Order: sequence, then C-alpha cells, then structure tokens
Amino acid sequence: MGALFFVNCQIHRMTYMEGHSFKIKKIILIIDRLIKGEKRKEKVNNKKQNGGNRMEIKDLEKFFCNNMKVNSLQDVNEWFIRSRNDDFRIDGLDETVELLNSLSKDTPIHIIGDYDVDGIMSTLELVTMAKEAGFTDVSYRIPKRFSEGYGMNNRMIEEINSGVIITCDNGIAAIEQVKRAKEKGLTVIVTDHHLAYVNDGEVQYPEADIIIDPNAIPGSADFNGYCGAGIAYKLCQRMFKNDKKILGKYQVMAAVATVCDVMDLVEENYVIVKDGLKKLIYPYYCTTGMYALAEIMGLLENCSADGIGYKLGPALNALSRLHDDGGMLAVKYMSFNGPYPQAMKTASWIEGNNNKRKELSRKGVEDAMKIIADEHLADKYPITIYIPGLLEGIIGIVAGRICEDFNVPVVVFTDIEGGFLKGSGRAPEGYKLKANLDKVSEYIYRYEGHDGEYIYCYGGHDGAAGLTIEADKLDDFREKLIERSDFFDSAKAAESVDFEIEASLVKAYVEEQNKYEPFGKGNPKPVFRIKNVVALPQSDGFIRFMGGKKDIVKIVCKGFEAISFNQAEFFKKNKDFNRLEMVGTLGENKFNGKVTPQVDFVSQEVWEEDEIRTSLAEALRAKAKELSA
Repeated sequence: MGALFFVNCQIHRMTYMEGHSFKIKKIILIIDRLIKGEKRKEKVNNKKQNGGNRMEIKDLEKFFCNNMKVNSLQDVNEWFIRSRNDDFRIDGLDETVELLNSLSKDTPIHIIGDYDVDGIMSTLELVTMAKEAGFTDVSYRIPKRFSEGYGMNNRMIEEINSGVIITCDNGIAAIEQVKRAKEKGLTVIVTDHHLAYVNDGEVQYPEADIIIDPNAIPGSADFNGYCGAGIAYKLCQRMFKNDKKILGKYQVMAAVATVCDVMDLVEENYVIVKDGLKKLIYPYYCTTGMYALAEIMGLLENCSADGIGYKLGPALNALSRLHDDGGMLAVKYMSFNGPYPQAMKTASWIEGNNNKRKELSRKGVEDAMKIIADEHLADKYPITIYIPGLLEGIIGIVAGRICEDFNVPVVVFTDIEGGFLKGSGRAPEGYKLKANLDKVSEYIYRYEGHDGEYIYCYGGHDGAAGLTIEADKLDDFREKLIERSDFFDSAKAAESVDFEIEASLVKAYVEEQNKYEPFGKGNPKPVFRIKNVVALPQSDGFIRFMGGKKDIVKIVCKGFEAISFNQAEFFKKNKDFNRLEMVGTLGENKFNGKVTPQVDFVSQEVWEEDEIRTSLAEALRAKAKELSA
C-alpha cells in the first residue's frame, strides 16, 4: 500500500505543478478507486491468510514432533510422567545405592570429575549427594587441564589410600587407572556417558565394581543420551527416592550441564532441562555461588537454554581454559553457600575471566582463517589446522567457530611441551568425529601401560573430540584423516528454511513456539523466512549498530525487533531501505519486565518503500512516469 500512496501523492503534486486539471483529476479518481479496491481485496486476503496461517501455526506441532521423533505431544507428556516417577531404566543405579547404603558413614568418598561444565556440575551433584547421604569424609578432584589432561590419572590414584572412588563424566576409558585402584584395595564406581575404549578394534571396559554408562554398554538403559551430570542426577534420584525438595537442586545442575554439553533435548533430557531451568531462577534450588553467577549473566530475568549455552556455560569453562586448576576453582565457587555479596564478587571475577577468554578466542579464529587461506586448507575436509602458540584452553573454541563457518569437520592443533601437538576437533551433525579418528589411530600418540597394552591419547564423541599427536606426524595425520574420512555432504547439511510467514504473524508464531521450549540439539528452533518486514525509523536511521565493535545489528520493526550478529558489514553498505525480507529464528527479548518478540536473522534482502513488488504498484509507477514525461 505504501507504493499506491506514493503514486497518489505524486499525481496530486503534478496537478498543482503542471495544470493538467481535468485529465489528472480523472486519473486520481481512478487511482483512488483502485486504492480502495486494493484495500478491500487486501482485507479479504488477510482474512483468508490468517485462517490459513492458523492452520500453518498448527504445523509447528508437527515440526517439533518430527524433530523429537514422537507421534504427538502425548508422547512428550509420557516423558515427564516417566521421569518424575523414575521409570527410565539405567543398569547399575540400584547396585550403587545398595553399595553406598551398606558403607559406614565415615568411609572416605572420593569424587573424580572433569574440568568442563558437565564435569563441574556432575562433581557438584555427587559431592552434595554424598554429604546429604550422611558421609562425613567427602572429597573431590578435578584434573589440572594443562599439566594432567582429561580424566582420572595415576597421580590421583596414588593420592587415595582407602574408601570409594566415584567418577563422573569420565572413567570409562581409564583402564589402567581403575586397575591400579583395585590393586590398592579401593572400591571404584564409574559413572560416565562417553563411548567405551577401543583397542585394536576390541572394546575394553575398566575393571570397576560398578559401571554406569548407557552410551558405552549397549542395552543398559532405556535412554543413552545423558551427559555426565544427567547420569549423576539419576543416581541422586534413586538415592533419595524422588524427594522433590532435595532433587530440585540436582535437576538444576543437570539441566545446565545437559545444555552446555550439547546433548539431544529429547526423552528424559528434555524433561531435565525444561524442569531444571524453571528452578534456576529460585535461590532455594541453587547454591549461593550458582545463583550469583546466573544474576551476573542476566539469566534471572531471561532464563533459557540459549542463555545457559551462550552465557553461563562459557563463563564457567573460561576458568579451566585460562587456569590449570580452573576446574577445581569452578567446583569451589559453584558450591559456595556463604554471604551473597562475596558470591557476587566471585561471579564478577569469573565474568572478567570470560571476557579475557573471548578476546583470545577472537584472535585465535583470525589466525586460523589466515592459515586456512594461506595453506589452501578449505578444499578438503576435515580441515586440520596447526596454530603455533595458541592457548591450549581455547583450541576447542577455535575449532567450533571454524566448523560453524565452513560447515565441515575441523581439527585444530597447538604445540605443547615435549614435541607434541594438542588437538581439539568439532564436527557438524551427520559426521561421526570419534569414529573417524579411530580410523587414523596409528597417527595418534600412544604409550605402553603397565600390562603391556597401548594407551591412546584421544577420546570424544560424534560432535567433539580431543587428541594428542607427535609434532612430526601432523602431515601424515592430516592426509590420512582426509583420505579415510566418511563422506559428508556439507551442502546438504547447510541451513534450510522450514516456514515462510508474513511479518504480521511473528508474534503469533513466537507465542506458539514457546510451548515447545527448551530448544537445542535434538529440538532445534525452526528457521523462518519472514516476508514484508517494515523497518521503523529511529533517531539514528533504520539501523542501530551495537556492541563494543559495533558489529551487532538491531532493527526495530513493526510488531517485533530483529537482531543479527553477522550482518553488520552488509547494513553499513545498505542503509537506505524501509522494507526487507529476512531469514532467521524467532524468540523473545525480555528486559526490565518487558517482553518483545525478536527475530535473530542470518540473511536478508532489502528494498525501498516505493519498490513494493505488486503488479498494481508497478502499473501505477509506470503510469506516473508516463504522465510526468
């Protein structure tokens, strides 16, 4: 309609300027009738369209059901019933509870975790569980990231002289370490979610008293998609007989870890995250330290899976990325239940560490991109990059960013002491990274254990992995990984559009979409193409550039706001527009008690107000041009 109004105004202007009074007035009459007719037609079409879109909105249910591989929302409701009744079977839980309940309360309990968010939260869960179960001698140990590496090591075993070791988020591959612990007379319970250790094609399990790992032992659970903290939560649930008051705080920890470890949000994971995030905003279910960090991260007002994954998780991980004992520090701070001002001071310090990590990551990505260009590494996948001097703690972040940009598997290496390279890999969905690393294991560093078997220095799963190689084997590793890698169609895996909607329906779709939260891996948000978006002029134009580097784009639109983190350069060159079409996901911006529908867009097409693409508008523009000639 903007084009019709524009043409009408132009013709009125010509009436006074050129004196074509009778002829022009007649044309104006015709145009006015056209405009009124177009309005009537538009009104009718909108009624039809709105009715159709109500049906289309209903298709969102089908979209989410397909993603979660269920027939209807009733199946999702069954997940909640089963989870809350502890009806998801996991072998080893009852045996563990029975063993712990048989012990004297002064038996030493040693929790061995990991330095990432999953390891931190699962450690926190099991330490809290042991104390609440009445054990008086409870300790925890997180490996030092740089000097010790991932998982349980021999140094830890030698530090422990009696009692029970319970691992979390590690242990399934600790063949040698568990054997040594048993030789010392220790009881070992392995809780983990990683794949089993494979030696020369043969699966090996540690000689632990009990193993709880649905992902490593086929058929040992109804669901095998838990993270380490998810397994820990199930153990706590079994220990405390589903006491809702006690279990709420464990569920919060498990929810944070499930999101940050990028687990599929289906079946019991969906329940854990949905229920857990609701509880995070209440101090009753959190430690003082965790609640303070959530406040610093802005999650108390807008707590979502995205907020956990992009704010809280990276802040916690930053501690181990920058400090050798960062994992221990993280557990210490997250378990803190002292004065809130002290907790807030610590949370601010954690935030400062995260800001430093962000800057180092940005520089690492820049270096990686230059190396890819200079060495022509983008032609084949997996892309394997060696960046000298890169901080070991951020190689995974750099690998993840490159993986996102190129949509192919990526392995990033940096140098460490002793002539070795430490690597971290990331892969898009559809590529099994750990399985493909198995194919080149002869190029991965290994050492001989006490029993003569070789211990390989790598591990992980489909989407992420860590490894160590000898520096002089980099070229061979890269060549053979490319040669033996499974086929991966990056074009097929690229982003596609799920729905096309009018801008006027954004709010309705947001409201409907909210019913299916939380979103993430296994339950992604749909991608929308939004048509006929009207940008509203602000004091500084149609575009607002935000952030320290002015690289975030914000557009105030009719009925919603739109934001983009990768389109600043485009809009710095294309400022003069009023209408656009955009592709992105829908959500909400919650600030100061106000909730505004929001589009996070990744691409767009813009045009001028008078370039509305209708046949009538084109005809009227042509007629106006003819009259003015």
